[in-house]
Amino acid sequence: MATETPAIARIIPLIYVAGPLAAPNPLAVRRNIERARDLGLLVAECGAYPVIPHTNTGEFFGLLNEETLWRPAALELLKRCDGIVLTDNWHKSSGATGEFELAAAHGMLSIVIDDRCEQHQMARERQRLTAYIDKIRRELAHKLDVTIVPPVFTDVPL
Repeated sequence: MATETPAIARIIPLIYVAGPLAAPNPLAVRRNIERARDLGLLVAECGAYPVIPHTNTGEFFGLLNEETLWRPAALELLKRCDGIVLTDNWHKSSGATGEFELAAAHGMLSIVIDDRCEQHQMARERQRLTAYIDKIRRELAHKLDVTIVPPVFTDVPL
């Protein structure tokens, strides 16, 4: 009886980016959106697909009810992701706190990235994030019983 060889797959985890959105004025809201976007870019550079609710709906902030639409929809989006990365100030946001709690309740791996650290410390944060994404990729491969082929991002400078 021949042993089956596992399928080969390119696994790109979906990583939810969480952090504050609400702020006292429109400029501060814009800065929070940019901060989440920048962290999402780092996620992509490290080999995962960033899911960034801030950039999906941030322009609509304050136009519709947060409690009946935005927050429940963001939590639904989070449930479909493989992991969550949080800005280092996530605990200041009730929304990000709820996202962290939901991720923990679903057994999702999480990581806090010091996204405002000094340039010389950013290499360490990038290494931590890459290791986190690789761990998720291995868990997904094990769950799916496939062999991993790493993603190739030739257009993203590392």
